Amino acid sequence: MKTGLRKSGKLAGGLGLLLVLALIASFALPALAAVPAPPHTFKGSVTVCGEPAEEGTVVTATIAGAVEDWTTTVDSDGNYGYEPTFTVPSDDPETPEKDGGVGGDTVQLWVLGQLAGQAQFKSLGLTELDLEVFIDVELTVDASPPGGGTVTGSGTYTCCTNAPITATEADGWDFVSWSTDDMTEIASPSSPSTTLTLDKDKTVTANFVEEGVTYYTLDMEVVGSGTVTPEDGSYPEGDMPITAAADPGWEFDSWSTDDMAEIASPSSPSTTLTLDKDKTVTATFSVLKVSYVLTMNVEGGGTVTPESGTYPEGDMTITATADPGWRFAGWSTDDIAEIADPASPSTTLTLDKDKTVTATFTERVGFTTPLFFDWNLVSTPITLDADSDTLEQIFDAESVNNILILYRWDAVAEDWDQILADYELLPLEAIYVKVKPDASAIAEFIPSGELTWPPTRDLVEGLNLIGPAPELEDGVFPTTPLDQALISIAEIPGGLTGYVMVISPEHNQPGWAYALGGEVHDLLPYKGYWVVMINAGTLHGFSTTPIQ
Repeated sequence: MKTGLRKSGKLAGGLGLLLVLALIASFALPALAAVPAPPHTFKGSVTVCGEPAEEGTVVTATIAGAVEDWTTTVDSDGNYGYEPTFTVPSDDPETPEKDGGVGGDTVQLWVLGQLAGQAQFKSLGLTELDLEVFIDVELTVDASPPGGGTVTGSGTYTCCTNAPITATEADGWDFVSWSTDDMTEIASPSSPSTTLTLDKDKTVTANFVEEGVTYYTLDMEVVGSGTVTPEDGSYPEGDMPITAAADPGWEFDSWSTDDMAEIASPSSPSTTLTLDKDKTVTATFSVLKVSYVLTMNVEGGGTVTPESGTYPEGDMTITATADPGWRFAGWSTDDIAEIADPASPSTTLTLDKDKTVTATFTERVGFTTPLFFDWNLVSTPITLDADSDTLEQIFDAESVNNILILYRWDAVAEDWDQILADYELLPLEAIYVKVKPDASAIAEFIPSGELTWPPTRDLVEGLNLIGPAPELEDGVFPTTPLDQALISIAEIPGGLTGYVMVISPEHNQPGWAYALGGEVHDLLPYKGYWVVMINAGTLHGFSTTPIQ
Protein backbone atom coordinates (compact mmCIF):
# COMPACT_ATOMS: atom_id res chain seq x y z
CA MET A 1 0.00 0.00 0.00
CA LYS A 2 1.63 3.33 -1.09
CA THR A 3 1.58 6.08 1.51
CA GLY A 4 2.62 9.02 -0.62
CA LEU A 5 5.34 9.84 1.94
CA ARG A 6 9.08 10.25 1.50
CA LYS A 7 11.29 7.59 3.12
CA SER A 8 13.62 10.14 4.66
CA GLY A 9 11.95 10.01 8.06
CA LYS A 10 9.68 13.11 7.71
CA LEU A 11 6.16 13.64 6.39
CA ALA A 12 5.90 15.01 2.85
CA GLY A 13 4.81 18.55 3.74
CA GLY A 14 1.20 19.56 3.22
CA LEU A 15 0.35 16.21 1.61
CA GLY A 16 1.27 14.38 4.84
CA LEU A 17 -0.84 16.79 6.89
CA LEU A 18 -3.84 16.28 4.62
CA LEU A 19 -3.51 12.50 4.93
CA VAL A 20 -3.37 12.67 8.72
CA LEU A 21 -6.41 14.97 8.94
CA ALA A 22 -8.39 12.72 6.61
CA LEU A 23 -7.44 9.65 8.61
CA ILE A 24 -8.38 11.27 11.95
CA ALA A 25 -11.76 12.32 10.51
CA SER A 26 -12.75 8.97 9.05
CA PHE A 27 -10.37 6.28 10.40
CA ALA A 28 -10.61 4.78 6.93
CA LEU A 29 -9.56 1.12 7.12
CA PRO A 30 -9.72 -1.77 4.66
CA ALA A 31 -13.35 -2.86 4.31
CA LEU A 32 -14.40 -6.10 5.96
CA ALA A 33 -15.99 -8.23 3.26
CA ALA A 34 -19.32 -9.92 3.96
CA VAL A 35 -18.38 -13.59 4.22
CA PRO A 36 -20.01 -16.69 5.76
CA ALA A 37 -19.42 -17.60 9.39
CA PRO A 38 -16.55 -20.04 10.16
CA PRO A 39 -17.01 -23.73 9.27
CA HIS A 40 -17.38 -26.76 11.57
CA THR A 41 -14.29 -28.99 11.68
CA PHE A 42 -14.51 -32.79 12.07
CA LYS A 43 -11.87 -35.44 12.72
CA GLY A 44 -11.62 -38.95 14.20
CA SER A 45 -11.08 -42.62 13.44
CA VAL A 46 -12.90 -44.81 10.91
CA THR A 47 -13.45 -48.53 11.52
CA VAL A 48 -15.07 -51.09 9.26
CA CYS A 49 -16.13 -54.34 10.91
CA GLY A 50 -14.11 -53.44 14.00
CA GLU A 51 -10.86 -52.84 12.05
CA PRO A 52 -9.28 -49.55 10.84
CA ALA A 53 -10.68 -48.55 7.45
CA GLU A 54 -8.42 -48.88 4.42
CA GLU A 55 -6.49 -45.83 3.28
CA GLY A 56 -8.49 -43.89 0.70
CA THR A 57 -11.92 -44.89 2.05
CA VAL A 58 -14.26 -41.95 1.37
CA VAL A 59 -16.01 -40.10 4.20
CA THR A 60 -18.97 -37.94 3.10
CA ALA A 61 -20.73 -35.25 5.15
CA THR A 62 -24.31 -34.22 4.31
CA ILE A 63 -26.84 -31.71 5.62
CA ALA A 64 -30.52 -32.01 4.75
CA GLY A 65 -31.47 -29.47 2.10
CA ALA A 66 -27.90 -28.55 1.19
CA VAL A 67 -27.09 -28.35 -2.50
CA GLU A 68 -23.80 -30.18 -2.11
CA ASP A 69 -21.98 -32.80 -0.03
CA TRP A 70 -18.44 -32.59 1.41
CA THR A 71 -15.93 -35.43 1.22
CA THR A 72 -12.52 -36.46 2.50
CA THR A 73 -10.58 -39.73 2.63
CA VAL A 74 -9.13 -41.98 5.33
CA ASP A 75 -5.37 -41.81 5.89
CA SER A 76 -2.93 -44.70 6.40
CA ASP A 77 -3.66 -44.77 10.15
CA GLY A 78 -7.40 -45.24 9.67
CA ASN A 79 -8.22 -41.60 10.55
CA TYR A 80 -9.91 -38.70 8.76
CA GLY A 81 -9.75 -34.94 9.17
CA TYR A 82 -6.17 -34.71 10.45
CA GLU A 83 -4.26 -34.20 7.20
CA PRO A 84 -5.94 -32.55 5.40
CA THR A 85 -8.42 -30.80 7.71
CA PHE A 86 -12.07 -31.73 7.03
CA THR A 87 -14.59 -28.89 7.37
CA VAL A 88 -18.28 -28.38 6.67
CA PRO A 89 -18.85 -24.71 5.72
CA SER A 90 -21.40 -22.36 7.22
CA ASP A 91 -24.31 -21.38 5.02
CA ASP A 92 -23.60 -18.22 3.04
CA PRO A 93 -26.42 -15.75 3.78
CA GLU A 94 -25.58 -13.91 0.53
CA THR A 95 -26.67 -16.86 -1.67
CA PRO A 96 -30.26 -18.08 -2.19
CA GLU A 97 -29.43 -21.79 -1.98
CA LYS A 98 -28.42 -23.68 1.16
CA ASP A 99 -24.67 -24.26 0.67
CA GLY A 100 -23.62 -24.98 4.25
CA GLY A 101 -24.77 -25.42 7.83
CA VAL A 102 -26.42 -23.24 10.46
CA GLY A 103 -26.85 -23.82 14.18
CA GLY A 104 -29.30 -26.68 14.79
CA ASP A 105 -28.56 -28.50 11.50
CA THR A 106 -27.58 -32.17 11.78
CA VAL A 107 -24.38 -33.10 9.97
CA GLN A 108 -24.45 -36.77 8.93
CA LEU A 109 -21.20 -38.58 8.08
CA TRP A 110 -21.35 -41.60 5.73
CA VAL A 111 -18.85 -44.39 5.06
CA LEU A 112 -19.32 -47.07 2.38
CA GLY A 113 -22.92 -45.95 1.90
CA GLN A 114 -23.81 -46.30 5.61
CA LEU A 115 -24.52 -43.63 8.22
CA ALA A 116 -21.47 -43.79 10.49
CA GLY A 117 -22.05 -40.83 12.83
CA GLN A 118 -23.72 -37.47 13.19
CA ALA A 119 -23.41 -34.23 15.17
CA GLN A 120 -25.07 -30.84 15.45
CA PHE A 121 -23.52 -28.15 13.24
CA LYS A 122 -21.73 -25.39 15.12
CA SER A 123 -19.88 -22.50 13.51
CA LEU A 124 -16.22 -22.55 14.64
CA GLY A 125 -16.90 -25.98 16.15
CA LEU A 126 -14.24 -28.71 16.39
CA THR A 127 -15.73 -32.19 16.85
CA GLU A 128 -13.81 -35.43 17.31
CA LEU A 129 -16.26 -38.02 15.98
CA ASP A 130 -15.19 -41.65 15.54
CA LEU A 131 -17.03 -43.39 12.70
CA GLU A 132 -17.91 -47.10 12.61
CA VAL A 133 -19.78 -49.21 10.05
CA PHE A 134 -20.56 -52.89 9.65
CA ILE A 135 -20.73 -54.10 6.07
CA ASP A 136 -22.23 -57.21 4.52
CA VAL A 137 -19.91 -60.18 3.93
CA GLU A 138 -20.40 -63.38 1.98
CA LEU A 139 -20.17 -66.85 3.56
CA THR A 140 -19.63 -69.86 1.31
CA VAL A 141 -20.20 -73.29 2.88
CA ASP A 142 -18.77 -76.27 0.92
CA ALA A 143 -18.76 -80.05 1.39
CA SER A 144 -15.61 -82.13 0.88
CA PRO A 145 -15.99 -84.34 -1.00
CA PRO A 146 -19.17 -82.89 -2.55
CA GLY A 147 -20.92 -86.28 -2.38
CA GLY A 148 -20.14 -86.79 1.31
CA GLY A 149 -23.10 -84.80 2.54
CA THR A 150 -25.04 -81.56 2.33
CA VAL A 151 -24.40 -78.23 4.03
CA THR A 152 -26.33 -75.07 4.91
CA GLY A 153 -25.30 -71.57 5.93
CA SER A 154 -24.13 -69.95 2.69
CA GLY A 155 -25.36 -66.39 2.27
CA THR A 156 -24.90 -62.72 3.11
CA TYR A 157 -24.36 -61.65 6.72
CA THR A 158 -23.45 -58.50 8.59
CA CYS A 159 -19.81 -58.68 9.60
CA CYS A 160 -18.92 -59.49 13.24
CA THR A 161 -21.96 -61.75 13.59
CA ASN A 162 -22.07 -65.51 14.24
CA ALA A 163 -23.42 -67.41 11.25
CA PRO A 164 -25.03 -70.85 11.82
CA ILE A 165 -23.59 -73.66 9.70
CA THR A 166 -24.78 -77.28 9.49
CA ALA A 167 -23.53 -80.44 7.83
CA THR A 168 -25.73 -83.50 7.09
CA GLU A 169 -24.06 -86.80 6.22
CA ALA A 170 -25.02 -88.69 3.07
CA ASP A 171 -25.66 -92.46 3.29
CA GLY A 172 -22.39 -94.27 3.79
CA TRP A 173 -20.53 -91.17 4.96
CA ASP A 174 -19.55 -89.68 8.33
CA PHE A 175 -19.02 -86.02 9.22
CA VAL A 176 -15.47 -85.41 10.51
CA SER A 177 -14.91 -81.69 11.07
CA TRP A 178 -15.11 -78.14 9.74
CA SER A 179 -12.10 -76.32 8.31
CA THR A 180 -11.39 -72.68 7.38
CA ASP A 181 -8.46 -70.23 7.28
CA ASP A 182 -8.82 -69.37 11.01
CA MET A 183 -10.06 -72.33 13.03
CA THR A 184 -10.56 -70.20 16.15
CA GLU A 185 -13.56 -68.57 14.42
CA ILE A 186 -15.49 -71.86 14.46
CA ALA A 187 -17.22 -72.39 17.78
CA SER A 188 -17.03 -76.21 17.65
CA PRO A 189 -15.05 -77.55 14.66
CA SER A 190 -15.99 -81.19 15.37
CA SER A 191 -19.76 -80.55 15.63
CA PRO A 192 -21.93 -80.83 12.49
CA SER A 193 -24.09 -77.95 13.76
CA THR A 194 -22.14 -74.91 15.03
CA THR A 195 -21.47 -71.22 14.34
CA LEU A 196 -18.76 -69.27 12.56
CA THR A 197 -17.67 -65.71 13.40
CA LEU A 198 -17.54 -63.58 10.25
CA ASP A 199 -15.16 -60.61 9.88
CA LYS A 200 -14.74 -60.79 6.09
CA ASP A 201 -15.80 -62.86 3.07
CA LYS A 202 -15.10 -66.47 4.07
CA THR A 203 -15.26 -70.06 2.90
CA VAL A 204 -15.78 -72.93 5.37
CA THR A 205 -15.67 -76.59 4.46
CA ALA A 206 -17.48 -79.56 6.02
CA ASN A 207 -15.22 -82.63 5.81
CA PHE A 208 -16.77 -86.11 5.40
CA VAL A 209 -15.23 -89.61 5.33
CA GLU A 210 -16.71 -92.84 4.10
CA GLU A 211 -18.10 -95.20 6.70
CA GLY A 212 -15.72 -97.93 7.69
CA VAL A 213 -12.81 -95.53 8.09
CA THR A 214 -10.70 -96.37 11.14
CA TYR A 215 -11.07 -94.05 14.15
CA TYR A 216 -8.41 -93.37 16.77
CA THR A 217 -8.48 -91.74 20.19
CA LEU A 218 -6.87 -88.31 20.44
CA ASP A 219 -5.97 -86.80 23.83
CA MET A 220 -5.20 -83.07 23.77
CA GLU A 221 -3.17 -81.81 26.74
CA VAL A 222 -1.98 -78.36 27.82
CA VAL A 223 1.16 -77.30 29.69
CA GLY A 224 0.92 -73.72 30.89
CA SER A 225 -2.15 -71.55 30.27
CA GLY A 226 -4.11 -71.76 27.04
CA THR A 227 -6.73 -73.71 25.10
CA VAL A 228 -6.58 -76.23 22.24
CA THR A 229 -8.86 -77.59 19.54
CA PRO A 230 -10.14 -80.11 18.77
CA GLU A 231 -11.22 -81.42 22.15
CA ASP A 232 -10.43 -84.95 23.34
CA GLY A 233 -12.31 -87.62 21.36
CA SER A 234 -12.30 -90.21 18.58
CA TYR A 235 -11.38 -89.00 15.11
CA PRO A 236 -11.00 -90.70 11.71
CA GLU A 237 -7.61 -91.77 10.49
CA GLY A 238 -5.83 -89.15 8.42
CA ASP A 239 -4.72 -85.52 8.58
CA MET A 240 -6.60 -83.11 10.84
CA PRO A 241 -6.14 -79.48 11.96
CA ILE A 242 -5.06 -78.70 15.53
CA THR A 243 -5.04 -75.21 17.04
CA ALA A 244 -3.64 -73.63 20.22
CA ALA A 245 -4.67 -70.23 21.68
CA ALA A 246 -2.68 -68.67 24.55
CA ASP A 247 -4.39 -67.05 27.55
CA PRO A 248 -3.61 -63.39 28.39
CA GLY A 249 -0.04 -63.07 29.69
CA TRP A 250 1.05 -66.30 27.97
CA GLU A 251 2.37 -67.24 24.54
CA PHE A 252 2.35 -70.46 22.53
CA ASP A 253 5.66 -72.35 22.61
CA SER A 254 5.30 -75.64 20.72
CA TRP A 255 3.46 -78.91 20.06
CA SER A 256 4.82 -82.29 21.14
CA THR A 257 3.84 -85.95 20.63
CA ASP A 258 5.51 -89.37 20.50
CA ASP A 259 6.36 -88.98 16.81
CA MET A 260 7.08 -85.35 15.98
CA ALA A 261 7.13 -86.09 12.26
CA GLU A 262 3.32 -86.45 12.46
CA ILE A 263 2.93 -82.73 13.30
CA ALA A 264 3.44 -80.61 10.18
CA SER A 265 4.74 -77.51 11.99
CA PRO A 266 5.45 -78.06 15.74
CA SER A 267 6.19 -74.35 16.35
CA SER A 268 2.98 -73.05 14.75
CA PRO A 269 -0.16 -72.63 16.90
CA SER A 270 -2.29 -73.72 13.93
CA THR A 271 -1.02 -76.78 12.08
CA THR A 272 -1.90 -80.32 10.90
CA LEU A 273 -1.61 -83.66 12.74
CA THR A 274 -1.43 -87.05 11.01
CA LEU A 275 -3.63 -89.40 13.09
CA ASP A 276 -2.64 -93.01 12.36
CA LYS A 277 -2.99 -94.49 15.89
CA ASP A 278 -4.20 -93.52 19.36
CA LYS A 279 -2.26 -90.42 20.17
CA THR A 280 -1.56 -87.79 22.85
CA VAL A 281 -0.64 -84.29 21.68
CA THR A 282 0.58 -81.59 24.08
CA ALA A 283 0.49 -77.81 23.54
CA THR A 284 3.05 -75.99 25.69
CA PHE A 285 2.57 -72.35 26.66
CA SER A 286 5.06 -70.08 28.44
CA VAL A 287 4.63 -66.88 30.41
CA LEU A 288 4.64 -63.99 27.97
CA LYS A 289 6.98 -61.72 29.96
CA VAL A 290 8.13 -61.00 33.47
CA SER A 291 5.75 -58.55 35.18
CA TYR A 292 6.54 -55.72 37.59
CA VAL A 293 4.51 -53.47 39.87
CA LEU A 294 4.13 -49.91 38.58
CA THR A 295 2.99 -47.20 41.00
CA MET A 296 1.74 -43.99 39.35
CA ASN A 297 1.68 -40.87 41.57
CA VAL A 298 0.39 -37.34 40.91
CA GLU A 299 1.57 -34.07 42.45
CA GLY A 300 -0.75 -31.14 41.71
CA GLY A 301 -3.87 -31.10 39.54
CA GLY A 302 -4.01 -33.76 36.86
CA THR A 303 -4.47 -37.42 35.98
CA VAL A 304 -2.19 -40.15 34.62
CA THR A 305 -2.48 -43.36 32.63
CA PRO A 306 -2.04 -46.22 33.00
CA GLU A 307 -3.27 -46.61 36.56
CA SER A 308 -1.10 -48.31 39.16
CA GLY A 309 -0.88 -52.07 38.67
CA THR A 310 1.18 -55.00 37.41
CA TYR A 311 2.51 -54.81 33.85
CA PRO A 312 4.80 -56.92 31.62
CA GLU A 313 8.48 -56.09 31.43
CA GLY A 314 9.42 -53.75 28.60
CA ASP A 315 8.56 -50.33 27.16
CA MET A 316 5.13 -48.84 27.82
CA THR A 317 3.39 -45.53 27.17
CA ILE A 318 2.63 -43.21 30.10
CA THR A 319 0.42 -40.14 29.71
CA ALA A 320 -0.31 -37.13 31.93
CA THR A 321 -3.36 -34.86 31.47
CA ALA A 322 -3.52 -31.55 33.32
CA ASP A 323 -6.73 -30.37 35.03
CA PRO A 324 -8.14 -26.95 34.02
CA GLY A 325 -5.90 -24.24 35.44
CA TRP A 326 -2.87 -26.54 35.68
CA ARG A 327 0.02 -27.44 33.37
CA PHE A 328 2.21 -30.54 33.17
CA ALA A 329 5.68 -29.84 34.60
CA GLY A 330 7.47 -33.18 34.15
CA TRP A 331 7.95 -36.84 35.09
CA SER A 332 10.26 -38.16 37.81
CA THR A 333 11.41 -41.62 38.94
CA ASP A 334 14.44 -43.24 40.62
CA ASP A 335 16.23 -43.59 37.26
CA ILE A 336 15.15 -40.74 34.99
CA ALA A 337 17.00 -42.32 32.04
CA GLU A 338 14.21 -44.93 31.89
CA ILE A 339 11.74 -42.20 30.83
CA ALA A 340 12.30 -41.34 27.16
CA ASP A 341 11.24 -37.67 27.44
CA PRO A 342 10.62 -36.51 31.04
CA ALA A 343 9.31 -33.14 29.82
CA SER A 344 6.64 -34.63 27.51
CA PRO A 345 3.14 -35.43 28.87
CA SER A 346 3.02 -38.53 26.62
CA THR A 347 6.21 -40.56 26.57
CA THR A 348 7.70 -44.05 27.03
CA LEU A 349 8.78 -45.74 30.26
CA THR A 350 11.12 -48.75 30.37
CA LEU A 351 9.72 -51.08 33.04
CA ASP A 352 12.49 -53.44 34.16
CA LYS A 353 11.72 -53.59 37.90
CA ASP A 354 9.09 -52.48 40.40
CA LYS A 355 8.89 -48.74 39.87
CA THR A 356 7.25 -45.55 41.12
CA VAL A 357 6.66 -42.75 38.61
CA THR A 358 5.42 -39.28 39.56
CA ALA A 359 3.75 -36.73 37.27
CA THR A 360 4.08 -33.16 38.57
CA PHE A 361 1.60 -30.44 37.65
CA THR A 362 1.89 -26.72 38.48
CA GLU A 363 -0.85 -24.12 38.57
CA ARG A 364 -1.06 -21.91 35.51
CA VAL A 365 -1.19 -18.14 35.96
CA GLY A 366 -3.66 -16.67 33.49
CA PHE A 367 -4.66 -13.18 32.35
CA THR A 368 -8.12 -12.37 31.01
CA THR A 369 -9.66 -9.61 28.94
CA PRO A 370 -13.36 -9.15 28.06
CA LEU A 371 -14.84 -8.73 24.58
CA PHE A 372 -18.19 -7.07 23.91
CA PHE A 373 -20.85 -6.80 21.18
CA ASP A 374 -19.65 -6.00 17.65
CA TRP A 375 -15.96 -5.73 16.68
CA ASN A 376 -13.05 -6.09 19.10
CA LEU A 377 -9.29 -6.08 18.55
CA VAL A 378 -7.49 -8.75 20.57
CA SER A 379 -3.79 -9.46 21.16
CA THR A 380 -1.63 -11.38 23.61
CA PRO A 381 1.11 -9.44 25.40
CA ILE A 382 3.23 -12.55 26.04
CA THR A 383 4.24 -15.89 24.54
CA LEU A 384 1.52 -18.42 25.42
CA ASP A 385 1.69 -21.95 26.79
CA ALA A 386 1.88 -24.53 23.99
CA ASP A 387 -1.38 -26.09 25.22
CA SER A 388 -3.19 -22.72 25.40
CA ASP A 389 -2.16 -20.76 22.31
CA THR A 390 -4.95 -21.49 19.82
CA LEU A 391 -8.24 -19.62 19.66
CA GLU A 392 -10.23 -22.69 20.75
CA GLN A 393 -8.02 -22.79 23.89
CA ILE A 394 -7.97 -19.02 24.51
CA PHE A 395 -11.79 -18.81 24.38
CA ASP A 396 -13.98 -21.17 26.43
CA ALA A 397 -16.97 -22.96 24.90
CA GLU A 398 -19.48 -20.27 25.89
CA SER A 399 -17.28 -17.53 24.44
CA VAL A 400 -16.78 -19.45 21.19
CA ASN A 401 -20.56 -19.74 20.87
CA ASN A 402 -20.84 -15.95 21.17
CA ILE A 403 -18.24 -15.21 18.48
CA LEU A 404 -19.50 -14.66 14.93
CA ILE A 405 -16.26 -14.41 12.95
CA LEU A 406 -12.52 -13.75 13.28
CA TYR A 407 -10.06 -12.02 10.91
CA ARG A 408 -6.35 -11.30 10.67
CA TRP A 409 -4.74 -8.70 8.40
CA ASP A 410 -2.28 -10.05 5.83
CA ALA A 411 0.04 -7.07 5.50
CA VAL A 412 1.97 -8.57 2.57
CA ALA A 413 -1.14 -9.35 0.49
CA GLU A 414 -2.96 -6.27 1.83
CA ASP A 415 -6.09 -8.35 2.43
CA TRP A 416 -8.14 -9.99 5.18
CA ASP A 417 -7.79 -13.66 6.14
CA GLN A 418 -10.64 -15.40 7.95
CA ILE A 419 -9.16 -17.54 10.75
CA LEU A 420 -10.49 -20.65 12.49
CA ALA A 421 -10.42 -22.24 15.92
CA ASP A 422 -6.98 -23.81 15.48
CA TYR A 423 -5.25 -20.49 14.67
CA GLU A 424 -2.18 -19.93 16.91
CA LEU A 425 -2.04 -16.42 18.35
CA LEU A 426 1.45 -14.91 18.73
CA PRO A 427 2.57 -11.80 20.67
CA LEU A 428 2.88 -8.52 18.71
CA GLU A 429 -0.02 -9.46 16.40
CA ALA A 430 -3.70 -8.54 16.75
CA ILE A 431 -6.89 -9.99 15.31
CA TYR A 432 -10.42 -8.74 14.75
CA VAL A 433 -13.15 -10.64 16.66
CA LYS A 434 -16.87 -9.96 16.16
CA VAL A 435 -19.21 -10.78 19.08
CA LYS A 436 -22.96 -11.45 18.80
CA PRO A 437 -25.48 -8.79 19.86
CA ASP A 438 -26.29 -8.79 23.60
CA ALA A 439 -23.36 -11.16 24.23
CA SER A 440 -19.77 -11.09 25.41
CA ALA A 441 -16.68 -13.29 25.42
CA ILE A 442 -13.64 -13.80 27.62
CA ALA A 443 -10.11 -14.36 26.31
CA GLU A 444 -7.75 -16.06 28.75
CA PHE A 445 -4.01 -15.95 28.13
CA ILE A 446 -1.84 -18.58 29.85
CA PRO A 447 1.87 -17.63 29.65
CA SER A 448 4.42 -20.21 28.61
CA GLY A 449 6.37 -21.92 31.37
CA GLU A 450 9.42 -22.23 29.13
CA LEU A 451 12.32 -19.79 28.77
CA THR A 452 11.54 -17.35 25.95
CA TRP A 453 13.18 -14.14 24.77
CA PRO A 454 11.29 -10.91 23.99
CA PRO A 455 9.08 -11.43 20.92
CA THR A 456 9.88 -9.92 17.53
CA ARG A 457 7.82 -9.34 14.38
CA ASP A 458 8.78 -8.08 10.94
CA LEU A 459 6.59 -5.19 9.75
CA VAL A 460 6.21 -4.29 6.08
CA GLU A 461 5.98 -0.94 4.37
CA GLY A 462 2.36 0.19 4.62
CA LEU A 463 -0.42 -0.99 6.98
CA ASN A 464 0.39 -3.42 9.81
CA LEU A 465 -1.97 -4.62 12.56
CA ILE A 466 -0.06 -5.07 15.84
CA GLY A 467 -0.59 -5.72 19.54
CA PRO A 468 1.69 -4.37 22.30
CA ALA A 469 3.91 -6.71 24.35
CA PRO A 470 4.97 -4.80 27.50
CA GLU A 471 6.94 -6.39 30.33
CA LEU A 472 4.89 -7.55 33.33
CA GLU A 473 4.93 -5.06 36.23
CA ASP A 474 3.55 -5.88 39.68
CA GLY A 475 1.52 -8.75 38.27
CA VAL A 476 -0.15 -6.82 35.44
CA PHE A 477 0.69 -5.75 31.91
CA PRO A 478 0.75 -1.92 31.96
CA THR A 479 -0.34 0.65 29.42
CA THR A 480 2.66 1.95 27.49
CA PRO A 481 3.20 5.28 25.69
CA LEU A 482 3.30 4.45 22.01
CA ASP A 483 6.71 6.05 21.49
CA GLN A 484 8.12 3.62 24.08
CA ALA A 485 6.19 0.57 22.86
CA LEU A 486 7.28 1.22 19.26
CA ILE A 487 10.81 2.49 19.94
CA SER A 488 12.36 -0.38 17.96
CA ILE A 489 10.67 0.83 14.74
CA ALA A 490 10.99 4.59 15.25
CA GLU A 491 14.21 4.51 13.25
CA ILE A 492 15.44 1.54 11.25
CA PRO A 493 18.99 0.65 10.10
CA GLY A 494 20.35 3.25 7.72
CA GLY A 495 18.87 6.14 9.70
CA LEU A 496 15.49 5.89 7.95
CA THR A 497 12.16 6.58 9.61
CA GLY A 498 10.10 3.51 10.46
CA TYR A 499 6.53 4.33 11.53
CA VAL A 500 4.75 7.62 10.85
CA MET A 501 1.16 6.94 11.95
CA VAL A 502 -0.60 4.87 14.59
CA ILE A 503 -4.39 4.41 14.65
CA SER A 504 -6.57 3.04 17.46
CA PRO A 505 -9.92 1.98 15.91
CA GLU A 506 -12.92 2.74 18.13
CA HIS A 507 -13.93 -0.92 18.43
CA ASN A 508 -14.50 -1.44 22.17
CA GLN A 509 -11.31 0.55 22.81
CA PRO A 510 -10.52 4.29 22.79
CA GLY A 511 -10.41 5.70 19.27
CA TRP A 512 -7.61 8.04 18.25
CA ALA A 513 -5.03 8.70 15.55
CA TYR A 514 -1.40 9.70 15.95
CA ALA A 515 0.90 11.27 13.37
CA LEU A 516 4.65 11.48 13.86
CA GLY A 517 5.44 14.41 16.15
CA GLY A 518 1.88 14.68 17.49
CA GLU A 519 0.39 14.04 20.94
CA VAL A 520 1.57 10.67 22.25
CA HIS A 521 -1.17 8.20 23.21
CA ASP A 522 -0.96 5.04 25.34
CA LEU A 523 -1.17 1.52 23.93
CA LEU A 524 -3.38 -0.75 26.04
CA PRO A 525 -2.47 -4.40 26.62
CA TYR A 526 -4.66 -7.04 24.91
CA LYS A 527 -5.80 -4.47 22.25
CA GLY A 528 -4.81 -3.90 18.62
CA TYR A 529 -3.49 -0.94 16.63
CA TRP A 530 -2.80 -0.03 13.02
CA VAL A 531 0.79 1.07 12.39
CA VAL A 532 1.77 2.75 9.10
CA MET A 533 5.41 2.11 8.13
CA ILE A 534 7.16 4.08 5.37
CA ASN A 535 10.09 1.68 5.62
CA ALA A 536 9.98 -1.97 6.67
CA GLY A 537 11.40 -2.77 10.10
CA THR A 538 11.43 -5.25 13.00
CA LEU A 539 9.19 -4.59 16.00
CA HIS A 540 10.50 -5.85 19.35
CA GLY A 541 8.36 -6.55 22.41
CA PHE A 542 9.40 -6.42 26.06
CA SER A 543 7.72 -9.49 27.65
CA THR A 544 9.52 -12.73 28.54
CA THR A 545 8.64 -16.05 30.15
CA PRO A 546 8.42 -17.73 32.54
CA ILE A 547 6.83 -15.08 34.74
CA GLN A 548 7.35 -14.99 38.49
